[in-house]
Amino acid sequence: MSDPKYPLILSSGLFLLPVIFGFYKNKRFLPAVSFICMLVSMNYWKHPETNTPQHQTDLIISKITGILFFLQGYRNVRGFYRFIGFINAFIIISCYLESCKLYIRNDEQWIRWHMAFHLFTAINKMIVLQNG
Repeated sequence: MSDPKYPLILSSGLFLLPVIFGFYKNKRFLPAVSFICMLVSMNYWKHPETNTPQHQTDLIISKITGILFFLQGYRNVRGFYRFIGFINAFIIISCYLESCKLYIRNDEQWIRWHMAFHLFTAINKMIVLQNG
C-alpha cells in the first residue's frame, strides 16, 4: 500500500479554512477547536500508526470537535443551511465508512475517501460557523 501520509496531511490542512472563516466571522471558540483538531490530525498523519498516543489523541480530539460542531449546528443552523448541513453530514459519514471499509481491504482508494471526508467536514464546519 502506498504512503498515505502526504495527501492526508494536506487534506487535514483543509480544517484551516473554517478557522480563517470563523475568525473572519468574529467567532473564537469553534475556530480554535478546529485549529487544534487540524494540528492533531496533521501530527497523526505524519506517522500514521494505530495504537500510538498520536492516534489516540487524534481519535479523541476529532470526536470532541465533531460533537461541539454538531451541537452548535443543531442549536443554531436553520432552514436551507440545516438541510444542506444534514445532506453534507450524510456525505461525511458515508466517506468515512467507505474509507474504513477500503482500508480494511487494503484498497488504496481509502485515501481518497478519507480526503473527501476531510473536505466535507471542513465544509460543514463553515456552515455551522456561518449560522452559529
